[in-house]
Amino acid sequence: MRKGWVFDSSPLVVLGKIKALELIALLPGRIVVPKAVAEELAAGPASDPARLWIRSRGCPGRKVSVQVASLVAGWDIGAGEAAVITYARAHAGHTAILDDRLARTCATSLRVPMMGTIGLLLWMKRRSMIGAVRPYLDRMAATDFRLDENLILEALRLAGEGGER
Repeated sequence: MRKGWVFDSSPLVVLGKIKALELIALLPGRIVVPKAVAEELAAGPASDPARLWIRSRGCPGRKVSVQVASLVAGWDIGAGEAAVITYARAHAGHTAILDDRLARTCATSLRVPMMGTIGLLLWMKRRSMIGAVRPYLDRMAATDFRLDENLILEALRLAGEGGER
């Protein structure tokens, strides 16, 4: 049973760019945004949807302070990623939502439950929280979010939405 979700800035930024931040409120359990992540978003462009969302009253994310574990601090990852991994590692049942490759490697090596933005969309589709993954992937591909074509095709295959674009 998932108790909660710990978000890094990149998934929030991409969900904001594709106008899908409202999906976060559909997730069961606690939504956590480490203060280091909120600070990264606050430093972004004034019009960034994720920045506006994190400051809004409608934001379901609980902002928490996290003292980064020394085991995580040894990795060359950002403050937000380190806080996300530390929090998820210290709180059983929480899943880290990360897109950064090195941060995902760190989480995997420390056995921290984790998924990326695309994995989260697939998880939500499997639970009928969204009807299809393809519209979100198409909107993601239209942003500056780096997506490998093979990853898109595999995600569509896993979603049961065909493996062609």
